[in-house]
Amino acid sequence: MTKILNSIQDVPISQLLNNSGQLFETHGIPENPRRITKVEYDKLLKSIEDSDLNEIKPLQVIPYDNNKFIVLGGNQRLRVYRKLKFKTVKSFVLCYDLDSKIYQKIIITDNSHFGS
Repeated sequence: MTKILNSIQDVPISQLLNNSGQLFETHGIPENPRRITKVEYDKLLKSIEDSDLNEIKPLQVIPYDNNKFIVLGGNQRLRVYRKLKFKTVKSFVLCYDLDSKIYQKIIITDNSHFGS
């Protein structure tokens, strides 16, 4: 069985980058295709303000360069965490050398319930 999770960390928000396709060449991971409307964003913002679920639903990230991480699962939540001025965000740090199909499955699973 392939090891997927490298670690769980409280990552400084300044080290987290939204997925804009930076890993396409190296990992076959395309830009995050999910977009949410203002209404959906406001709903997510209120939900996180009311009860932050980051402890039970961390972001899913992959190491990038210079101590940065690309968010594979949770790009919209990251936008909200930035707006709310979070200092750190609990994150599942995935192994760097997984097959691209595993990363794509993680992304699809994480985003199957929200956004379009």
